[in-house]
Amino acid sequence: MMLKNLHIPFRLINDQWQGEYNFRNSPIWDCARKLVPNMYIPGSYKCVSFGENKPLDLGRGGAILLDNEQHYKLLTMLKFDGKDVKYEPWIDQQYFDVGYHYKMNNRECIVGLDKLNEFIAKGDFSYSHTPYRDCRRMIVKGMPLFV
Repeated sequence: MMLKNLHIPFRLINDQWQGEYNFRNSPIWDCARKLVPNMYIPGSYKCVSFGENKPLDLGRGGAILLDNEQHYKLLTMLKFDGKDVKYEPWIDQQYFDVGYHYKMNNRECIVGLDKLNEFIAKGDFSYSHTPYRDCRRMIVKGMPLFV
C-alpha cells in the first residue's frame, strides 16, 4: 500500500503467497508472515513484521534483514529522526537528511528478544507458512495492484 501511495511502480512475483513475497526485479521481500531460521537470502532486504497476528507478535514494529552496511547506516539514521549515531551528543549534528520516528523502545526490544528466544526454542515455524490472500486480483484506488 505504501508503494502505491507513493506512486512507485512495482510487480509481485510469488505465486505461492506463503509467508513472504518478492517485489519483481528488486531484492525487496515482504516477510510479514514469515520468521524461520536461515530465511535470509544474501543481497536481499527481508522486511519482517512484529505486528499483531505475526509470528513474533509484539503488537507493532519490525525489522529489515540486510547485509549492506551503507544501507544499514542510512536506515538507522532514517529510523532515528535523521540523527547520525556518530554524533554524540546528537545536538552537535548540523545537517539532517529526512528522518522518521520508527524506532522501537527499549522495553519492546527486551520483550521481543525474550519472545524470539521462546519462538526459536519451540521450533514450531508452521505459522510462517500461513497463506496470504492472492493479491493479483486486488484493486487499490481504482487500479489493479499489479502494474
